[in-house]
Amino acid sequence: MSKKVKIYFYYMTPKRIKAPENAGNFKKKDFSDFFHLAMDYVIESSLIDRRYKYELDKAIAWISYYKKLNKDNSLNSDLTIKSAKYNRIRNVRNTETMKENTKARKAKQDGDEEKTHICIRDNDTKEDYLCIIESNAYGLSKSKLAVYINWVLDIYAEKTGSPYNYEVEFEYVPCDSFVEEIEKMRTISLLKITTNKKTVGDDFKLLADLEETKNTVELVYKRKKRNLSLPKEPIKAYYDDLSGDNSRIYRIIAEGTGDNGPIKLDSDLIKMKRELSIETTIETEEIDDKSFFNSVQLLLTNMKR
Repeated sequence: MSKKVKIYFYYMTPKRIKAPENAGNFKKKDFSDFFHLAMDYVIESSLIDRRYKYELDKAIAWISYYKKLNKDNSLNSDLTIKSAKYNRIRNVRNTETMKENTKARKAKQDGDEEKTHICIRDNDTKEDYLCIIESNAYGLSKSKLAVYINWVLDIYAEKTGSPYNYEVEFEYVPCDSFVEEIEKMRTISLLKITTNKKTVGDDFKLLADLEETKNTVELVYKRKKRNLSLPKEPIKAYYDDLSGDNSRIYRIIAEGTGDNGPIKLDSDLIKMKRELSIETTIETEEIDDKSFFNSVQLLLTNMKR
């Protein structure tokens, strides 16, 4: 048996929050190594030690599966994080006979297990990672996933006395509707492009080559007069480049007006999603782990063709 499952695409961006004074610049390799070690450390712990409590939401989360897909330093990996919401007591009733099952009533601390599947894929041309997350109404949102992953990284740093520590955040991967929304704009007054600093001209090489500067710069284009509009075709071309594997463009923001007033389009805030047919388990009709990870990998392989 199978069922349709929505998946959403995100950028997972790491940030170093702790390092010795003599530490060099941030390197993706260092973060990848740290991430793998942290995940391995926590998943080898007891269930209680890998449990995180969302106190306000009366829910917990714990990692139940983690697999590193490559032997190198990349961060290509699959993981499953389980969660359970407690403090929800309801009567249990058989929907066929309509009889109440008093023996099946949960205690306050009991919760139904839910899975959230995550696939992380490395990208040598960018500072972040592609992250594919299963959409599960009863599972964990991207914000709660970020909280749990950051907790795992923090626990590992604390327990091992690591001089380094990191945290991650998730941002949406833009989808094709960005181009459609650009077409709807009547006028475009401002365009902001976040790009690799190596794309700037020779006159700015002195700054671009400095290790103290970020790897990205922002290019801002403004219209000359109020009655003019920036052209749409170059913006659409930049967006096409943004989707390429070797793109040096990371983000596009366009501001202007539409039929209903001011509009601001941000390529990072428009979700990219897909729907997959995933096999389910016989006992609980949950998403089968192997089927999910194989289906996502097949999708990613086809998207590159």
